[in-house]
Formats: sequence, structure tokens, C-alpha cells
Amino acid sequence: MFDWYYNPAQSKFYFNKIQLAESDDIKSITPISKDSLIVNDGERLIGYDLKNGKQFFTTMAEREISTVDASKQNNKIAYSSFNDLIIQDLMTHEKKVIKSAHSDKITSIAFCPTKNLIATASWDATLKLWNSETGELIATIIAIGKDDHI
Repeated sequence: MFDWYYNPAQSKFYFNKIQLAESDDIKSITPISKDSLIVNDGERLIGYDLKNGKQFFTTMAEREISTVDASKQNNKIAYSSFNDLIIQDLMTHEKKVIKSAHSDKITSIAFCPTKNLIATASWDATLKLWNSETGELIATIIAIGKDDHI
């Protein structure tokens, strides 16, 4: 059973009695598994092991982190900082930074559950597929139509 709790007097947000972050700072919460999650406070990502009640990693970004996804299968997270794509290994903490992965802000990231692929969508009206191991661009899908949005 999961227990979410907000203490307004302290302005603190708790999950299973673990203080996650200042509540005003939380931009998103991304599950990795049933026992772990990532909190995005805009400037950093914080990984929590809920089963053992411990923080297991923190990573900072140069600019605001806009979107995050995680893959339990490959032990990786992918996140964007404006138009840069960052792929990080959760075991080694090694990062692959793809500068200017899109020409405008990345708005969505998703790992493929069956292959080593990451999909990113952007305000530049493209969807791109990336190899999650190497960071290599595999394909770019360009919207063609009335509003040119994906």
C-alpha cells in the first residue's frame, strides 16, 4: 500500500513517509519500478528507493528539466533540458548528452518497452527515434498537415 502525504504547515511532500521535495518544486514524478521513482524539481532529478527508504541518486541539469522517462529494462533514464536530450545509466551514472537534439523544446520522452529505443517529440513539429544505448538518431518523423503538429 502506498501512502502519499502533504504537510501544508511544512510545505513538504511525502511518499511512504519519505520526504521527497518541497511541494512547490515538484514538476513531475516518474515511476521506475514498483519500489522506485524519480522526482523532477525542474533543476535536478532525485531517485528514491521506496522499499528501503533511501535516495539513490541525484543529477543536476544546466537548464530546466522539462520531461523525464525511465526504463527499468535498461536501467536508464532519459530527460530533456530545453532541446538537449540526456540519457543516463542508473547503475554507472554515465550520461550521454545530445546537444540540440531538436531545434525547439522537447515536450515528451518515452522509452520503448521492447527495444532499445527512445522517442522524443518537440515544439519543432518532429518526432525522433533514438538508440537508447548509443544515443544515435535512428529516424526523424516530420508532421505534414494542416497545423504541422505531432
